[in-house]
Amino acid sequence: MDHERYIVEQIKEAREVRGMPIAELARRSLIDSTQLGKVLRYERSLKPGECLRICYALDLSASSVLIPKETHEQLQAVGKKPKGEPGKKK
Repeated sequence: MDHERYIVEQIKEAREVRGMPIAELARRSLIDSTQLGKVLRYERSLKPGECLRICYALDLSASSVLIPKETHEQLQAVGKKPKGEPGKKK
């Protein structure tokens, strides 16, 4: 699975878990619902700014969508956090 498809799959899963219609996600993320539908059907590429707005609308961290779960688990196993993840202040 290519990285863009992985990101869209994470977005689709989060939207479905929340029971949020595409129209509502489009409204909350300020993306035209037709364009969002095309992204979710892999007919159009997702722009970085759109990805961030979708993450915000779904209450997701960007890293949870951008970094595969296996990578998160590997980093946690060695005691590291992915860049951009909140950590303890020193």
